[in-house]
Amino acid sequence: MRKFIEVNGLLVESKEKTEGEVATPIKKGGKKNAEKLSPVYSLAVHSEALWGLNGCEDGSIKLFTIRYEEGKCHHTLKQHELVVSALELAADEKSVLSGSWDKTIAVNALLIST
Repeated sequence: MRKFIEVNGLLVESKEKTEGEVATPIKKGGKKNAEKLSPVYSLAVHSEALWGLNGCEDGSIKLFTIRYEEGKCHHTLKQHELVVSALELAADEKSVLSGSWDKTIAVNALLIST
């Protein structure tokens, strides 16, 4: 099983290291992934686990794949100014309701082909 840890805002694979060896960031598409990580404050997952949404501390909602290209962020919704603390998918999974610490709620249409 692979283990990951956060080092200076980057996700790195934890391996047995010799003394003085430095962990290297996980590569995404052959380049170092320099995007700052955010804790997940809320999560909503497609009924067949094809994709998911997570609410971030910067007020964004990230749409990512689960089964194919695991963890790849395909789109970012920016509706809030503060942490997105609540996400709820509609029964038909064509929209998502989000709530934030900025005391706002938003409804976003999801145009996703599965």
